Amino acid sequence: MNLKNIKVAINTLIENNFIAEVIAYRVEEDIPRPSFKVFFSDLKSEPGMNGTTDKSVITRIYYYPKDPDDCDIELLEIREKLSDLFSRYTQIGDEVLKFIDYEDDSTNDLLQASFEIEYSTQISEDPDYPVMDNIYMDMKEGE
Repeated sequence: MNLKNIKVAINTLIENNFIAEVIAYRVEEDIPRPSFKVFFSDLKSEPGMNGTTDKSVITRIYYYPKDPDDCDIELLEIREKLSDLFSRYTQIGDEVLKFIDYEDDSTNDLLQASFEIEYSTQISEDPDYPVMDNIYMDMKEGE
């Protein structure tokens, strides 16, 4: 599992559940509407069990409504649907992504949603890395 696969999966989930473009390119001005933009930030990583690395990444989704001047109902509907979609698990091949801590907020003409994704990656073993031997300890009372 890698970030590219996760981004493709999120974009696909959005495309399959909404009638809006998912922007995968840099937009300076004239944002197509309605559309979504997905960003990652705050990647964390720590050793896992059985040769894995446990990772998490904050995902931010921006939604640009069809009519920025009249979008209250549209934003409510999108908020609810995004919350339902990204408040659970999803499977990508053999891997499971866990979506946690979904939050959203809207301004006049923009919906911002964020959540954390937890996943694991398999570590490839380095044959030149020394393997640790078993350590036996003899604990004596009072020490």
